[in-house]
Amino acid sequence: MVLFITTIISFVILARYLSKKKSLEGFEDTDKEKNPLSSVMALIRRSGARLMDIDMWKERILMSSMSPVELARHYLKSQAKSGDAEKV
Repeated sequence: MVLFITTIISFVILARYLSKKKSLEGFEDTDKEKNPLSSVMALIRRSGARLMDIDMWKERILMSSMSPVELARHYLKSQAKSGDAEKV
């Protein structure tokens, strides 16, 4: 009986939450002056800049051949470098 009541209360709370959230979704709430294509282009530019980063690819290729112990050492070394940079 307690499980049944708890389930019903959970569904009521979920329904109320989704009904509030549903009113916020959709095209009606978006800014009509903003061009949707510009937001997509900005996302593509950010992703493209990250994919074109040569140093990142070199590091990823180097890390792909490392053992778990070597990866842990590499991580600790990178954390030590970033910690030193924050102190300066």
